[in-house]
Amino acid sequence: MLDRVLVGAAVALRSSPRVYAVHLALSGRLKPGLLPSSDTALHVTGYPRSGNTFAAGVLSRVFPSVSMVTHVHAIASIKLARKHEIPTIVLVRDPQDAIASWALRSSPTRWRSDTLLSAALEYTAYHRFVLDMIDELFVLRFSQLTETPSVLLSAVHAVLPSLPIEIAESDFHSVATQVVEHLRSDTRPAGQNCWQSEEKEALKAEIRKRLGTLPEYVDARACYEGILAKRNPVEPWW
Repeated sequence: MLDRVLVGAAVALRSSPRVYAVHLALSGRLKPGLLPSSDTALHVTGYPRSGNTFAAGVLSRVFPSVSMVTHVHAIASIKLARKHEIPTIVLVRDPQDAIASWALRSSPTRWRSDTLLSAALEYTAYHRFVLDMIDELFVLRFSQLTETPSVLLSAVHAVLPSLPIEIAESDFHSVATQVVEHLRSDTRPAGQNCWQSEEKEALKAEIRKRLGTLPEYVDARACYEGILAKRNPVEPWW
C-alpha cells in the first residue's frame, strides 16, 4: 500500500512541469537544455529502457545542429513540449521487457522498496498519458527501432518535414554501428548497462515471472496495446 501511495506522489510530481522543474532545481539537476523550451526543435522521449540512449546517440550524430531534448522520462517533459509546440517522438516498449529491465536497473530504497511494483505503476501512468495524447505525438516502437534503425529518420521526417535528411544509407549504418559499439563497451553489471546480453535476459526472466502475477501488469499491457492500436504507421527510411 505504501509503495502505491509513494509512487502516486512521485508520478504527480513528475507530471507537473512547474513542480518537476522545482524538484530538479532543488536536487541540483536542472541545467539549461534539460527540459523542452522555446529553443528546442525536437523532443525524443520515452519510459526508461525503451531505446532512449540508442535513439539519442544516433540522432545527435546525424543531426548535430538540431536542438534536441532527450532522456527526461517524465510526463512533465511531454507537457512542456506540447506547450511550446515542439515535435515529439515517444518510444514505447512492451511492458514485460521495459518494466523488467527498469526494475532490474533500479535499487530498492526506503521510499521505493518494491522496485517491480513501482516500475509497473510508473509504466502505466506514463503510457496512459501517452495514450491520451497520442494524436499529438509520434509513437515509435522499440522493436522496430532496434530491428531497422532507419525508422528514426522516417519519424524525424514525419514531425520535421522541412529538415533536410542528406545522410547516405552506408553512412547512417556506420553511425548506428558506432552507437551500438559504444553501448556494448559499457562495463557496468548486466543489470545496469544499456545493452542486451544472455546474463541480463536470465535476470529479467526471473523478474517477468513475478511481473505476470501483478494486477498492475494487466493495466500496463492494456495501455501499451491501446497505443499500438492507435499509433501512426511508419516504415524504415531504407
